[in-house]
Amino acid sequence: MQADSTQATTRTRHHGPLGAAALALFLTWRLLLTRLWRRCVHGARAVLRGVSGWSAQWRHIRAYHFDTVHAWDAGPAEARSTAAAFGLRAFVGGLAIASGLASAGGDPLAGVLLAVAVESLWAAARLTILALLVPHAELERGRLLIVYTAALIPYALALGPVFQLGALAASGILTARGLVAAGASKATTRRAAGWAFGGQAAILMLGVAGRAALALVASA
Repeated sequence: MQADSTQATTRTRHHGPLGAAALALFLTWRLLLTRLWRRCVHGARAVLRGVSGWSAQWRHIRAYHFDTVHAWDAGPAEARSTAAAFGLRAFVGGLAIASGLASAGGDPLAGVLLAVAVESLWAAARLTILALLVPHAELERGRLLIVYTAALIPYALALGPVFQLGALAASGILTARGLVAAGASKATTRRAAGWAFGGQAAILMLGVAGRAALALVASA
């Protein structure tokens, strides 16, 4: 620092005020570039760590859903917990995106919040029905919760009524696969998944049919 100061003083004496200003501008520019470079390096490292973490998570999620039986029989517990956490985030994220799209489309805030509340209550109701119909002796509640939350992953794309119905069907299929793989009998799985997911689907279809009938009556 003392040497740099001495050099700067010497250059100032040789080149005058204009040289001093140019030198100060150069030193400031070099400092800014150095700091920018360091921040870019730190940012790149953070991105690479994030990509590596997401890659590891995706491997666990893919391993769980593509080979659910192995994931429960011999797979690491981390794969099951990662799939469950990701499924829950997918459900919440899907609701948030659908709510944003509805708000952008002009839907009132009260209606958007009501739709979110209804979908959340349906999710809780399905889990309650599964817990009531799957005996504890066949499947522990912790394993049941992992199976159910991991199967929520299709709700990431539930951005409208049609997609919500598709997400319900796909989630039901994933839940049934998970229940059998986790230890529930096929008979119990058919009964529990049928009531939990088929019951909601039937009610939704009745609601659609009822609204269509009212529209026809009103237009007549």
